[in-house]
Amino acid sequence: MRSLPAKSGSEQTTGFGLKLTPRGPSVQEYMYAGSSMPVPLPKRQSSDRAWRRLLCILPLAGALGAPLTAFAGARQAPPEVHLPLEDLGFPGISSTFLSVGASLLTVHFVDSEHLLVTFSLRGLVPRLEGDPPDHDDRMVAGLLVELPSGKVLARTEWHLHDHGRYLWNLGGGRFLLREGNVLWTLAPLANLQSGQPFARTSFLHRHGSVEALIVSPDSKLITVETRPLSSGQSSDLGDRPLASPVTLDFYRISGAGTESSPVVGTPAGSVRAASEISLPMNADGYLHSVDTQNNGKWSVAFEPVNGKTIKLAPIDSSCTPALNLMSPTQFLAMSCRGSTGRITMMAFDFNQHEMWEEPLGFVGQPAFSLAPAVGRFAVSRVNSSSSTDILPSDQDTPMSQEVRVYQTQTGDLLLKLGCSPVIRTSENFDLSADGMRVVVVRNGAIEVYRLPELTAADRADLAELQKAAPPPGSGPIKLNAIAEAESKEVEERTASVRSELTVSTAATARGSEAVGDTPTRRTPPTLLNPGEKAEFQDKSPK
Repeated sequence: MRSLPAKSGSEQTTGFGLKLTPRGPSVQEYMYAGSSMPVPLPKRQSSDRAWRRLLCILPLAGALGAPLTAFAGARQAPPEVHLPLEDLGFPGISSTFLSVGASLLTVHFVDSEHLLVTFSLRGLVPRLEGDPPDHDDRMVAGLLVELPSGKVLARTEWHLHDHGRYLWNLGGGRFLLREGNVLWTLAPLANLQSGQPFARTSFLHRHGSVEALIVSPDSKLITVETRPLSSGQSSDLGDRPLASPVTLDFYRISGAGTESSPVVGTPAGSVRAASEISLPMNADGYLHSVDTQNNGKWSVAFEPVNGKTIKLAPIDSSCTPALNLMSPTQFLAMSCRGSTGRITMMAFDFNQHEMWEEPLGFVGQPAFSLAPAVGRFAVSRVNSSSSTDILPSDQDTPMSQEVRVYQTQTGDLLLKLGCSPVIRTSENFDLSADGMRVVVVRNGAIEVYRLPELTAADRADLAELQKAAPPPGSGPIKLNAIAEAESKEVEERTASVRSELTVSTAATARGSEAVGDTPTRRTPPTLLNPGEKAEFQDKSPK
């Protein structure tokens, strides 16, 4: 990782491959191109200059073949909580389901002193009247766990219909639960005193097959992506006609999740796309980028819901950079340098500065847990030498999962840990909202690690960055900037194709002129040698 000097921004546009097709006044339709997007350290050194000199050594060490294992040495503090999963009634993980990326185990902070732990149970699954035969039903346990004692304060069981992801953290102790294509909200700690900690409230959304759910970094916006259900189709995740479009519905979230203040999702707009995608957006606006000159230099901008476009620093990348909002004024870009498999993580602020970058190498899609209030994030990376997307069930293929925690504005590495077993859905770690604790599942236990306190320099950086925050968003969310840029790209492609056809036609015409429309008369074949004359002339009528 290396810190970088400030860079100036350039003009904004986008690179998500969206094509706008008008479809009524209330819903815009976007088509996505194939290239679209569909990670404890010892206490920080007192001298930032000495710290940065040490960071600059890392790329050199990598170039010389030394492994980048900095700050993962013996000085790492032990966990402040070590809770064996067996003590919670965890039955273990099926290697079959684990190998195909099923969602089997989750850990989430409810607040800094409580966890919500969920896992699949083994045993008989009760029959439900009218349940389609193609459902893959299972029972999942949910536990509210107190820290640091490990005491289970409340427990429940959910009857789910598939092995896809089922739980999302909405922040503020609130969670979203998916049962097939039905969504619920719950707030176990807020409702603990009522005697019904796992009481659920229906989350109203568009009818259809739920394909994806995305919670914004500020926990104020939810994107629900659905496809229409075909006739006779069961409500099973992933079982839908591939040719049908995806509708992305945006909902602004409010409410504490209690009986007196239920979680409410207020519709904030809809768009249609050819496939599901994760857009880098929050309740205030969205990021977009485009390679305007087709030279690997991507211009980036933030389009606020209310206000003018904010131009950001450009990105050098040989592939479409994957953008991720970390806070209202910071974002990461996963870029490529030459090879699309070698990923570099780059950090930017909204002042047109690239703050730092770090090579990640060959990794899958990273998963993030954010603490934007304190400018920290945790990232999980699953590494495998296998070139396939499906993890083999045997143990011959090396597989590892690593969790790191960074201070976003400086790139300081606060913690680096391995997770086991490796879970491809990366739901086995979380960062508390106050950024002071991280939880991981390691070697059959839940471990909670304490992170360093924010320094005076960290707080000063956060205060300075806050000055660049976009205006608060309200009203409908529209992706006009993305659509306009994509329409321009389509027009340029069409013009290029027409130009090529014109050139090809002209070349063909010139070839015809060179040959001539009237072919030259050929001399008939003969057996006479050169200079010889035929003894008899053919005088027959022609």
